[in-house]
Formats: sequence, C-alpha cells, structure tokens
Amino acid sequence: MAWWNRKKKEKRTEESTTLEDLLLQTILKEDTVTKEMALNIPTLAGCLELVSNTIATLPIQLFKEENGKVIQVLDDNRIKLLNDDTRDTLDGFQFKKALVYDYLLMGNGYAYINKERGKVKSLHYVKESDVSININADPIFKNYDILVGGQTYYPHNFIKILRNTKNGADGVGIVESNNKLLAATYNALIYENILSKTGGNKKGFIK
Repeated sequence: MAWWNRKKKEKRTEESTTLEDLLLQTILKEDTVTKEMALNIPTLAGCLELVSNTIATLPIQLFKEENGKVIQVLDDNRIKLLNDDTRDTLDGFQFKKALVYDYLLMGNGYAYINKERGKVKSLHYVKESDVSININADPIFKNYDILVGGQTYYPHNFIKILRNTKNGADGVGIVESNNKLLAATYNALIYENILSKTGGNKKGFIK
C-alpha cells in the first residue's frame, strides 16, 4: 500500500510541473549572454546610449607641431570625414556612435579607410560581427590579417578601437568580461516577465 501511495505522489509531482517551470529551468541553465540579450537589460542599454551619444557629439580635432609650437589644423579633409560627412551612409555622429557601441559591448570597433592616390576619400563603418581576425602563432612578432566578406585586408586599412586588447588585433568587451553578471541580471528579467504573465500563480494540488 505504501508503495502505491509513493507512486501516486511521484506522478502528481510530475504533473504539477508547468510549462513556465520548464521554460525557467531551461533559461537558468543558460550562462552565455549575447549582444542582443545584453541590450535587453535596461541599465546597460541606458548607459551605452548615454556614453555613445556623449562621445559621438564630441568633435575630433587635429594638431601638428610647427616651429616648436603645437597648432590646431583646421582645413584638413580628415577632420570633415570624422566629424561631418564620412561619405558613407552614416554621418559623423552615427559613425562614432556605432564604433563606441561595438567597442564597449564587444571590445572591437572597426572602420575601413578608403584611400585614393594616397589620400583618404571616405570612411566606412564595419560591424564587428562581420570582421574576422587571422593572427599568427608567434607570441613575440605578432602579425595579423583582417577578413571581411571573404576579402583579406591589412591592419593599416582599418581604424581600430580595441578594449582591453593584448594583441592589437581584437579586444574584450563588456559582454565577455562580465558575462556571469549579465546572465544573472538577464535571467532575473526573464523570471519577472514570466511572473507578470502568470500573475505569480503556479498550478498545483492541495492536499
């Protein structure tokens, strides 16, 4: 008789598991946060927006040394490309903001330098997810190539802003360096979302 009662209790326990419970268990096992998941965290998204907007509005200035004095250069084409018109689909503000976003989140910001007869003609932002780094195995004499869309480029073909880099080719962003913290925060948001949908109620049995 005791064996039959134990089997009935085990069966009832299994039946009381809801879809929300299974979904929550699956999510809580996930410890890897992607860029898209991190941007769903309100605090992180708000800080990124504030920092990137602030930096994007700052004008980039160029200086040179002449006769022992440092003077500002005002009529250089590179200043116009960086601050106003990149001659790409992005203007200067959008260009710098996109670079800062990739720099903070993923640790890498890339922009292709388009030159014509040795002069910079345009600047083209490239998403970090579209860039692959092919680095050699020598820990001393480091060298690397940049691959985009199946094409191979040299390091001097790109503007690179790298966070916490140790090889000069790629960096470490917030998503990678703080993945556990972001995972805990993201899972808490998902849990709260499930509670708001179900009203905090869970199906079960009353004995």
